[in-house]
Amino acid sequence: MLNKMFQGFIPVEWGEVCVATETDLLFLGKRNLEKLKEYWQNETRNFGLRKWVARARVRELEALIPRAEDKPYFSGLRPDDWFERGDKAMCFILTSAQALPAEREIFVPGEVDSDHCRHNGWISVSICAGRAIGFEVCSPEVLLQWEFEYLKDHPAYFRVWLRGSQAHIKEPYPRLLDRALRNTWLRPC
Repeated sequence: MLNKMFQGFIPVEWGEVCVATETDLLFLGKRNLEKLKEYWQNETRNFGLRKWVARARVRELEALIPRAEDKPYFSGLRPDDWFERGDKAMCFILTSAQALPAEREIFVPGEVDSDHCRHNGWISVSICAGRAIGFEVCSPEVLLQWEFEYLKDHPAYFRVWLRGSQAHIKEPYPRLLDRALRNTWLRPC
């Protein structure tokens, strides 16, 4: 049963992420809780009861953040400078759409080769013999290597991460990402 204290705790724009307990909040991880705290700090500028609720939520999040594990951001919550030139990345591709020599629906290794993310929200990633693909920083289709490894090793968090990233990905991509993550072998193109 949902604890009334947690109703409305997660902004609607975060997708279908539901929390019913403090444990559910902790499961979101330190980075997402810090973004949630920022959200509620901004809400304290509102008037009336909502202001009081927002302040209470900020206090609760401040207490939880030190106890939370470090996990990948939901893709839409990434800061603009999340990717740096030279970062190792994993990129989701559909060979029919990208015309690359690989299997269908896989993640392939790449390297961030531009610093444009600070300027316009896009990055370029070199994959497969120098070919490059552009991604929005908020796209769940591009992951830092450590994010990929974490999501692959923690399928329960991956399912929550997908729901929290839904604003930036539409069907059938969540199913395709899930299948690709489970079936990816680290291999060169």
